[in-house]
Amino acid sequence: MLLGLAWTYLLLAHEWPRHWREKAWVIYASGILLLASTLIVAFASKQRIPFWPDVQEFGFFPNRNQTSNVLGLGGVMIYALGLQQFLESRKYWWLWLGSLSIICWALILNYSRAGIILFFFGALAVHAYWWIGFKERRRPLIALGGLIFLVALFVGDGGATLMRFGKETLGFFSPSQNLRLSIYRDAINLIGRVPLLGVGLANFPPIFSVHRHYSVADNDVIHPESDWLWVALELGWLAPLLLLILFVWWIRQCRPIAPGTFRLMRVSAMICGCAFAIHGIFDVSGHRIGSLWPALFLASVALHPNRAGRSAPAISRMFRVIGAFLTCIGVWWLMSILSTNTFPTSASLNRLQKRVQFAADRDDYNTVLMVASEALRIAPLEWSLYYKRGAAEAALFYSHSATQRDFAVARYLLPYWPNLYFQEGRIWIAVGEPDLGFEAWTEALQRSGQNAPGLYGQMFNVIKSDASLLDRWRELGRANKECLLVFLQNAGPFEFQVELQRLLSEDRQLQSLTLDELKILFSAWYQKGDKLALAETLRGRPEWQKIGWRELARSYADYQDYRQAYEIVRQFAPPPEVPQKTPQESTAVLQSRFKLNPTVDAGLALYFAQMREGQINDALMTLGQLTAFPGSPKYLSYLEAELWAQKGQWKEAWQALALFEFPNR
Repeated sequence: MLLGLAWTYLLLAHEWPRHWREKAWVIYASGILLLASTLIVAFASKQRIPFWPDVQEFGFFPNRNQTSNVLGLGGVMIYALGLQQFLESRKYWWLWLGSLSIICWALILNYSRAGIILFFFGALAVHAYWWIGFKERRRPLIALGGLIFLVALFVGDGGATLMRFGKETLGFFSPSQNLRLSIYRDAINLIGRVPLLGVGLANFPPIFSVHRHYSVADNDVIHPESDWLWVALELGWLAPLLLLILFVWWIRQCRPIAPGTFRLMRVSAMICGCAFAIHGIFDVSGHRIGSLWPALFLASVALHPNRAGRSAPAISRMFRVIGAFLTCIGVWWLMSILSTNTFPTSASLNRLQKRVQFAADRDDYNTVLMVASEALRIAPLEWSLYYKRGAAEAALFYSHSATQRDFAVARYLLPYWPNLYFQEGRIWIAVGEPDLGFEAWTEALQRSGQNAPGLYGQMFNVIKSDASLLDRWRELGRANKECLLVFLQNAGPFEFQVELQRLLSEDRQLQSLTLDELKILFSAWYQKGDKLALAETLRGRPEWQKIGWRELARSYADYQDYRQAYEIVRQFAPPPEVPQKTPQESTAVLQSRFKLNPTVDAGLALYFAQMREGQINDALMTLGQLTAFPGSPKYLSYLEAELWAQKGQWKEAWQALALFEFPNR
C-alpha cells in the first residue's frame, strides 16, 4: 500500500512536457492494443500465455472484470487519440480508429459486461464532448460512423457476451438472482460495526464470513464486490472519505479545460478516471495493481499542463527514506520467496499451507499438526488451518478438548458451509466417536436447507457398512421429509416397512409430499417394500395412479396379471409418434422389396400393408425382424405390443410394451 501511495504521489506531482505527454499516450495505446491482440491470438489458438493466469477467457488477470476494465478504458483513450490526430489532419489517424475493432473483439472474448459498458459509454462521452466543445461538425459526424460500426460489430458478433445483456442484466438488481446485492447489504451493515481504522488489510474474508446475514451461502467471499466498500471495511470509513476528497482535488487540478492544453485527450483521461471510480462501486479493479496503475497514469496525464507547483526539499528527503524502506521490503520479500527464514509474509504462509496439504494427502498427521500450528501464528483467522489441525489431532487421538476447540473455531470462522460440519462428523466417526460425529451431522443438516437430502445421502455412504450406525442415521433424517425419502431409497425391506408405516400413520393422505416426492416414494416402495400392498394402495387412490402408474403396472406384472399391467400402461403412458405410411403396392411386392433392401422404412411399409389386409401374424413377424435391427426405433415394440393384445396374448403384449416403456428395468 505504501508503494502504491508513493507511486500515486509521484504521478500526480509529475510535470509532463508536451512532447512526452504525446509519446506517453501513443505508448499507452500501443500497449493496450498489444494486450488485446495477445488475448485474441491466445483464445484463437487455445494456447496459454506462460505468465498469464489459467482462466477460461484467456485474460491477463484472474478476474475478467479487471481485464475488461483495462481494455475498456484503453479503448476509450485509443478512440480519443484517433480523434485528436483526425483534428490535426495527420496521415494515419484512421489506423487508431480501425484498431478499435481489436479492442472490441477482445472485450467480447473476455465475456465481461463491465468492459463493454466502459468502452462504449466512455467513447460516447468523448464524442459528445468533441461535438459540443469544438465548432466543427463535419468531422465528428465522420468519426461517429466508426463508433456505429463498432456497435454493429458487437450486436452482430457479440455471441454469449451480448446474451449477458438480456435476462442476466435484467436480474442484476434482484437480490434473489444477484448475490452481489446481498453481499453489498451485509458489507454496509458491517461497516457500522468495525473499528474506526477498520479490520486491517487482508482480514476481510474471515471477518465477513462471521457476519453474513443476507448473503448466506455455502461459499467463501474473498471481497465485497466493491473497491469502496473494501477500503471502508479494511481501513475504516475515513479512508473512502479521504479518497473522495482526493478525487475532488484531482478534478480541480485538471481544470481549466482550455484550448492549447490537449483538452480532448485530457478530457478523455478525466472520463476514464471518473469511469474507473464509478466502476469501483460495483467491482474491485482498484485492488489489482495491474488495473490500478494504468488508471493512475491516465489521472496523471489528465492534469493541467501549466498548473502551479513549488519545490519542496523535504519531500525529496522523505521519498529517499521511503525508497530505502521499500528496498528493504523488497529484499525481505525476495528472501521469503526463496524460502529463507525471515519475518512472515503471505509467500511464507502459502508455502506452509502447501506443506500442510502435502502432509495431509500422505496421512502424515504429525507434520500437519506442527506446520498448521506454525501457519496459524501468521494467519490466526484462517479457518482451513484450524480444521486441518483438528483433523490431525483427532487422527493422533489427542485430547478431545483440543480437537473440539479447533473444529469449533473453524466453524465459527466459516459458519454457513454445511460441508465443513459434514467433514467434521466424518472424522469423528472414523476415530470411533459417533456421538460427536452425529452431533456435527445434525448441525450440517440444519444449515443445509434445500441441499439437506444430498448431504444426507453422503452420510449414508460413510456409515452404510456399519449396521450399528444405520439406525442413528435413520433417526437423523426423520425430521426432514426429503431426507426420509433418501433413507427409504437406501433402507432394507424391514427398515423400509417400519418407516413407511410411521409415515402413513402421521400423514395417511401423504399431503406433506409433493408430486416429485410421491414419485420417489412409490419407486422406493416398489423396490424395497410390499408390492401387493403398493398395488392395493394405488388401486384405491385413482389420483395417485397418475403418479405411480409405472410401479402399479410392474406390480401387476410381477404377480402375472399381465392384462392389468398392459392396460394400466396404455391408460397413462402417452403413445409414441409413429410414421404413417400408406403403401399402394401389394403385400407381395413390398415383401420382395423388404427382402432385397431390409430397412426400417421398407419394413414399416410392409407392416402397414399387412395390417390393412388383416395379416396380424405376418405383421408380427415383420416387426420381429425390424426390432432385431441394431438401433431400431423404440416404437416398434409398442406396435408389437398392440398386435399381441389383439390376439389376447397378454404376457407377450406386456413384455413388448415393457421394452418400450421400461427399457432399462
